[in-house]
Amino acid sequence: MLDRSQKPITQAVTEFTPPSCGFEQRNGRWLHLGPQRNIGLTRLELLFPGGRAVQNQLLQASTCLNLLLSGHSQITESQLLKKIDSWGLRFQTEVQNESHSLVFIFRPEVAQEALPFLLEQLQLGQFPEDRLNSYKQIQLASLARRQSTPSYWANRQVFESLYGKNSFLGTQADAVDFQSLNPEPLLDFRTQNIGYEKARILVSGQYDDDFLNLVHFLLEENIFNKLNNNYLRQKNTPEINIQNPAETSQTLPKSSQVSLVLARHLDNLAFNDRIALSLLNTVLGGYFGSRLMQDLRESKGLTYGIGSRISPALSGYTWSISSEMKAESKDLAKTAIQENMQALMKKAIPKEELNRAKAYFAGAFRAQFDGPFASAARAKQLWVRGQDEAELGQTLDTLWSCTSQTLLSLAEQYLQPQDYHLAQAGAL
Repeated sequence: MLDRSQKPITQAVTEFTPPSCGFEQRNGRWLHLGPQRNIGLTRLELLFPGGRAVQNQLLQASTCLNLLLSGHSQITESQLLKKIDSWGLRFQTEVQNESHSLVFIFRPEVAQEALPFLLEQLQLGQFPEDRLNSYKQIQLASLARRQSTPSYWANRQVFESLYGKNSFLGTQADAVDFQSLNPEPLLDFRTQNIGYEKARILVSGQYDDDFLNLVHFLLEENIFNKLNNNYLRQKNTPEINIQNPAETSQTLPKSSQVSLVLARHLDNLAFNDRIALSLLNTVLGGYFGSRLMQDLRESKGLTYGIGSRISPALSGYTWSISSEMKAESKDLAKTAIQENMQALMKKAIPKEELNRAKAYFAGAFRAQFDGPFASAARAKQLWVRGQDEAELGQTLDTLWSCTSQTLLSLAEQYLQPQDYHLAQAGAL
């Protein structure tokens, strides 16, 4: 019987061997083969270099992929979707800054019939005007809803301020960008960037050699033979021009709250620094037990929620802190955030607090490999970021060996409040 008077005993994850998250060469292809699981589902991902970084106009990549199954003169979108549904197949797309993907999830027994048909249809769509116009209206309505919120404007302003309004990382889509979309650039993006010969293949779930042979038969040999280097990095990728720190604001007359965001750029980081800074971010605002959450939300009641994160930004990263609050709390919240940043620069993190953050980090890292499709997600991330698979096996050792003194030194380097761009929006 469970004794609820006793606090549960938790065990920190100190050892874990991740599954293989690399690629192997087979039949002229670079493949990632995830652990074979008898789950009744197969996942096939075609991963292409490029993403938003190779589009010629805003929204071109995402619109193209979202409308690949919009139909053509021989078959309508509704007929296509009905056929896909009859197989119980799920098709989805993903567009990131440096890559884009086509993902198929299906029962193994339908592969022989479904995949040849679907791969062909993905190259035949005409992006009909009526379907494109319908897509525009849906996206414009979604944009209007987002633009009515303080969080949209605070995040938009901080990226425009940090990277420049006209830069790759700073530019933001407006209604006119949706309205200017037409079939020609969508067809061009598909022709240039969704040739199957350019794809890496990631297979996971339930599969066998017969399925791999089918994939090889359907797709031409890969023309890129670089295993560790993302082909995109051989192209002229967008430059990052960091702007001087500034404060910006946007008043929304109908809003009763304020969104506050601070952000700075981090250059590409060595593995040890990447783990240490991620741990420092965990202590600062990366989980519910973080300093920002405990101080501003739990102790002082200044915010509805607050957190910090380190996210990819081409060859580097963006470190951001974001929070939502009542209008009357904004100045107190801003001061409290900066005080927490400065506290990490002045005094080493106590051992108990640091170990608690390490345990959370380790558990979150271990959880990333749960599920039959998890290794494919990490393989893609490693390839896009140009990182070494061997680092995964070193993550926990590096994490648990990280010292308070190391984090103190990194905080002094990266948490200076004056180095952060600040944006606020709402009831100002």
